[in-house]
Amino acid sequence: MAEDYIRPPLVAREPASRLLALWRFRLLAFALLAVLTYLVVLIFLRFSGVNAEDPGIGALLSGNPVPLRG
Repeated sequence: MAEDYIRPPLVAREPASRLLALWRFRLLAFALLAVLTYLVVLIFLRFSGVNAEDPGIGALLSGNPVPLRG
């Protein structure tokens, strides 16, 4: 019955800190950027045909980088 419902009173509270909101936004943006970068690298490696025999990225990923000549 709609007539019997009594809405609870609103309780006033302090607004959340703007500085906290700013850092929460920065942290979330950095995390999303890191995930996006990781996914782009995975997609690049998947479709570019890079393997451990390539002297560039593939050698770095295999754990045996090509030594610099010098």
